[in-house]
Amino acid sequence: MRRKIVMMTGIALMGLFLLVDCGSGDSDAGSGASGSPAKGSSEEVQLLESGYCLTEDCYLKYGFVIENPSKDTAFEFPVVTVTAYDENGEVLATGDQTMGKIQPGEKQAFASLMDCNGKKPDKVAFDIDTGDAIAPSDEAIRSSDFEIAGTNERTDEYDETAVTGTIKNNSASDTDSAAVTVLFRKEGKIVCGTTEFVDNLGAGKEKAFEAAEYGVPEHDAYEVTAIDWGI
Repeated sequence: MRRKIVMMTGIALMGLFLLVDCGSGDSDAGSGASGSPAKGSSEEVQLLESGYCLTEDCYLKYGFVIENPSKDTAFEFPVVTVTAYDENGEVLATGDQTMGKIQPGEKQAFASLMDCNGKKPDKVAFDIDTGDAIAPSDEAIRSSDFEIAGTNERTDEYDETAVTGTIKNNSASDTDSAAVTVLFRKEGKIVCGTTEFVDNLGAGKEKAFEAAEYGVPEHDAYEVTAIDWGI
């Protein structure tokens, strides 16, 4: 499961992509409407928001935020499904992003990409499967245990936008890998995202990170969060 998404072959082509459209989940491409929360029980993992941009080569770069509203139940392997449709309602492409464990009250963000097979979608939908209910753990590393500091954004002459900073593991547990996600926003809505990984982040340790993406659309804010991506 680890590094399932951003390490796909499409990542090697990112430097060639040019942005042509952007939008958000459960909406017409480019409309900018907010992603809708997933339907289901208040005890299930919820999809709080989602958004995307579309490259000239019809790759969908998306980001999302999920939350476990339960007070006493954790979940493992919730799955966010992204589906692109054409103007006739036919499926152009669909893909899944499987997450790890999410503790009670925890929020998690992630970003990925999907190939729309050379066609611009008319609609993109985001859905979530809550995964398996498990007992919560006092030893689990929560997203709130990662401290992000000293962030800085820059864009170079090749249209690569990079966000740098430091990540500190404030938990009492080591992790093999932390997934650092940057969500770019315009008027509060997600318009693009990218996820990079910081390996071997011991308890109490701090490391530098750089998360970069080509063709990031116009935005007025960004936010950086992290989750445990260890085995």
